Amino acid sequence: MDIRSVQHNLNSTERIYAGHVNNLNDFYIYSYWTNKKLREFRQDAKQAYENSLKQPLELNKINVGYYYCAYSTENDEWYRVLIHKMHSNGHATVFKIDYGELIDISIQSLKPLQEWMFDVPRLAIHCSLANLITPINGWPSNVIDIFRSRLKQSYLYARFINFNKITNIYDVIITKDKKDSVISINTEFENYNMEPAQVPSHNTSIYKNIPLETLTAATQNQIRLRYYVNPNDFYVYLLKRLEKHNNLQFKLQHAVQNSEIISQPIEYETIAARDDHAIWHRGVILDIAHNDLSKILVFFIDIGARRYIPIKDIRKLPEEFLSVEAFAIPCRLYNIYSCNFNQNDKINNEIQKYVADAIDFHIYAKYDDICYYVGVTVPEIGDVATYLIQNKLASVGTSSLTQQQEKPIQQQRRNSNNSNNMSQQPQTCILPTGIKHTTSQQSILKTTDLSSSIHTIPPLHGKYWLTHICSGLEFYGFLASREREFETVCKDLHSYYDNYVHAQSLSVNAISEGMMCIIRQYDHYYRVIIKHHESESKVLVKLIDRGDETVVHTSELLQINNKFSKIPAFVQPFRLQGYDESQNTTSVTHTLKKLAFNQWVDITLQERMINGFYPVHIMLPKKGSINQMILQR
Repeated sequence: MDIRSVQHNLNSTERIYAGHVNNLNDFYIYSYWTNKKLREFRQDAKQAYENSLKQPLELNKINVGYYYCAYSTENDEWYRVLIHKMHSNGHATVFKIDYGELIDISIQSLKPLQEWMFDVPRLAIHCSLANLITPINGWPSNVIDIFRSRLKQSYLYARFINFNKITNIYDVIITKDKKDSVISINTEFENYNMEPAQVPSHNTSIYKNIPLETLTAATQNQIRLRYYVNPNDFYVYLLKRLEKHNNLQFKLQHAVQNSEIISQPIEYETIAARDDHAIWHRGVILDIAHNDLSKILVFFIDIGARRYIPIKDIRKLPEEFLSVEAFAIPCRLYNIYSCNFNQNDKINNEIQKYVADAIDFHIYAKYDDICYYVGVTVPEIGDVATYLIQNKLASVGTSSLTQQQEKPIQQQRRNSNNSNNMSQQPQTCILPTGIKHTTSQQSILKTTDLSSSIHTIPPLHGKYWLTHICSGLEFYGFLASREREFETVCKDLHSYYDNYVHAQSLSVNAISEGMMCIIRQYDHYYRVIIKHHESESKVLVKLIDRGDETVVHTSELLQINNKFSKIPAFVQPFRLQGYDESQNTTSVTHTLKKLAFNQWVDITLQERMINGFYPVHIMLPKKGSINQMILQR
C-alpha cells in the first residue's frame, strides 16, 4: 500500500516553512497545514508506540520498498520511513517521507506502520525552484548553503506553478510576500544559473545496448513530456508504457543489490546508476571527467537527464534489463531556431509553462536517426513554436531536413487523418500483472457505449474513487493521481461554458448515437456520449467521467469544444475478480454500494479485460478485501 502526497492547486500561494534541502531543484517545504499536521503526527505516533520499544522487528520481516515507523533516541520521536537498502551490519538506508532526507538507521528502531498512518499523506512537499535548471556539474555547495539559509527566513510564501506527474515535484516561486510584484528568491539565484547546460549531441552509441522506442502518427496522442532542457533538447514518453516502466523500476531496485561493482568504467557502457535519492536507474556512461572516478557523466536513459555521479553509485546492469526500450524519447521543436536556448531564460520559462502538461504532439520527422522533430499544441496559445516566433522569443529555423526524410512520418500523419481515428492501429498495453491486452481504437471506456474519439489511459494498480456502481460486474472509478487534473478540467468547463457569449451557437442540431456533447446538471458540467433516443425529444446519455447514465432533453445538449474532447476519460471500467453473472444479485450490489460507493479504495488489476471491464481486487483501508466479503456471503 502506498502513501499519497499532499496535493496543491496550481497557481495557489501558501505560507511555507523550510524542510530538507538537497539543492535548488530538489528540496522540501511545509505548508501551514502540513506543518501543523506533522506536529500532531509526532504526538499520535509517540502514544501509539509507547509500549513497543522492547519488541524489535525480526530481520526477515523487513523488506526493501516497504513503509515502517522508526524511533529516534536523540529526540524521542517516531517518524515514517521507506526502506531503500538493507546493510549486512544490521542497519538500513531509509527515506524519511515526512522530512525528505535519506539516513542510515539501525533496524532495531523499526516498527510496522499502523493502519491509520497510511491515511496520513506525505507531509513534506517536494519542490524545485521554477525556471532554474540544474547546471551540468550540479549546484555549487556554497550556492546550496545560501539557498538553505534563505529558505529558513520567517514569513515566506510559495506559489505552485507546475506539477511534474512523473517526479511528483512542484515548481514553485518563493517570495517574502503574497504579491506577485515582489521580487522572488528564484531571481536571486538566476546569476548562478547562467552556465549553459552543454548537452552532447545525440549519439547512436548511447542506444547501442538499449533500444529506442519508435514514435509514429498512431502513437502521437499518447505522448507526454518527460524531461525538459531546452526547445532543441527535451524528452517525451508514451502513456501506454508507463506501467511497464514502473514495473521495470521496481524489479531493478531488487536486482541491482547483487550486481557487480564496476571498477574500470568504459565510455558508452550501459550501467545501473543511483540518483541522489538512492533510487537505481538504467544509464549510459558518457564521459569520465579528467579520469576522476568521483565525477562520471551518466545519461539516465529512461529520464533524459545527464548528471555527474561517483563510481560508488554505479553497478553492472543485469542483462534482463537490456532488452526493454528506453522510456525517454529525445525530441526537439520543429522548425524553430534561437541563438542560445540554454542561456535564454525567457524562452525556457515559456516552454516549461505551457508544455509541461501538453497532450497534443505532432510528429514531423526524425533527426539524426534518434531525435524526433515534433510540434506541440496547447489550448492556451495554440502551436508553441508559432507562439514563440510571434512573440519574438525565437525565429523560424532551417530544419535541414530533406523531403525524403520528412516523407515517411508525414505520410503516416495523412493516413491517420484520413481514417479520422486510430481504429486501424491495434495497440498493446502491458497491465501491471504482465498480461498483454490488445485493443483497437485505443482503450474505450465501454466498447459498446463510447465513441472512438474517447480515449482512456490504461488502468494502474492504486487508489481509486468509485464514482458509480451498477453491480459487481460494472462499476467505475478514477485514479487518485488524476484527481487534480479532473478538478482543473471541471473548472475549465465552468469557465468556458458559463462565460460563452453566444449560447445559442452551442446548441446541437444533428443528434446521432455515439456523439460527444456537454450537459449541465445542478451546478456542474459533464462530458457525455449519446447512447440512443428515448423519445423524439429525449436521449439517454452516458457520463464519460462518472460512468452513470441519465435521460436528458435534447435542448440540454451543448456542443463540446475540441480541447475537451481530447482529454482521456477519467474513470476506468471495473468488475469484481472471481465474480460472475450467477452471483449478480440485488444483495451483492447493495453491499458493494454500501461498502465502496463514493469512497477511496485500493484496486489491484487481476486479469485481462472481460466484456469491456477490468477484473479487480478491492481493498478497503481498514476493512480488508471486498471481494472476500462479498464472495463469502
